[in-house]
Amino acid sequence: MIWQPEFTDKTLSRKPGAVQYFPHQKPVCAERLDADLPMVQLSHRLLQESMNNPALSETESEAALQAMVCLLRPVLHQRESVQPRRERQFQKVVTLIDDNIREEILRPEWIAGETGMSVRSLYRMFADKGLVVAQYIRNRRLDFCADAIRHAADDEKLAGIGFHWGFSDQSHFSTVFKQRFGMTPGEYRRKFR
Repeated sequence: MIWQPEFTDKTLSRKPGAVQYFPHQKPVCAERLDADLPMVQLSHRLLQESMNNPALSETESEAALQAMVCLLRPVLHQRESVQPRRERQFQKVVTLIDDNIREEILRPEWIAGETGMSVRSLYRMFADKGLVVAQYIRNRRLDFCADAIRHAADDEKLAGIGFHWGFSDQSHFSTVFKQRFGMTPGEYRRKFR
């Protein structure tokens, strides 16, 4: 379904299995809508009925299109109001992660419990941004480690820095650090001396 906020100057084209809108000199704005929403289902049925009814005139086809736009408008406006709330919720989670980055308990299950959401919702929130929760946590820890290594005293142990930021296994710390930065913690330290 393609929708534009201003729904003037559109034509509904009836083709077998397809509907196209031809906005006149205006860009098209496409939105993916959840097929489980009642208004989306109702709009889909109206669309199917319109497509399968060759007796509809151009005026009647336009009226069907206008009806679909009216049915979908609340869904689209609701999505717009939900986005800022989701973004605030994501920022709350990111802040919680940063505030507890050193803690061993920092796991998706704990984060979900602390923020009052399900683990699945937490995973989905990160997936919507192209992220994975555990990788995000690990990368944040590694970023803090890299910063600490750059500013550490020459005699400060690298294993201690890793441990301080949540890496209890020195070998694992060295491996994931190299994966992220392309060099071991020791090489990284030498580079910034």
